[in-house]
Amino acid sequence: MRLFLIIMLYSLVLGATIVTARDAVVLIDRKLALSIEQVEKWKALRADIEARSARAVAHAKIVAGIVLAGGVLLLLNRLQPIRQLPQFILGSLLRLKLRPETASHKGIAYFKFARRSWLARRMSATALYYIFIPDDRKDLNKVVRHEYGHTLDGARLGWLYLLLVGLPSITCNIIARAILPRIGWSPERIYEWYYALPWEKRADMLGGVKRK
Repeated sequence: MRLFLIIMLYSLVLGATIVTARDAVVLIDRKLALSIEQVEKWKALRADIEARSARAVAHAKIVAGIVLAGGVLLLLNRLQPIRQLPQFILGSLLRLKLRPETASHKGIAYFKFARRSWLARRMSATALYYIFIPDDRKDLNKVVRHEYGHTLDGARLGWLYLLLVGLPSITCNIIARAILPRIGWSPERIYEWYYALPWEKRADMLGGVKRK
């Protein structure tokens, strides 16, 4: 009887121990699972922070590059041969082709060329960084000051000068010489039309030319 009671008591204690151990294992598993979940959350948060930081650094580099490029352009913009590089190149090529003489009129330097070559015979006065004027022009004062106004406009517009002034001026000059006389326009009317164009009026204004 005593042995039976001992066995029963031992069985109860063993059963309670097993249940307690099982509950402890479940609790440990739950805590472990929670820890793993937290670790994964921290990993995800860290990855997000790193990605945001990388994007911020990339944006900062882009902004710094833009600021640096802008600073370099502003610096180069103060150097007139760079600011007017297209006009400078074309003007230098014209100097090589026309081989003009250096001249000056009322303090304004220009290049005077003779109408010897095919190009020179078809050229009017031109401002491409340098001023080019045929040696047979009669109204020299107005021409020099008008072309000087174009050079001031070129210094202001920079690389846009050929697009906004040079190309329209050449096109309208061709129209004035080759088309308008054929449709009956008088020289006076052509003269008034040409110098009333916006870019020509601006060159007159900058050069101090007054036309009737």
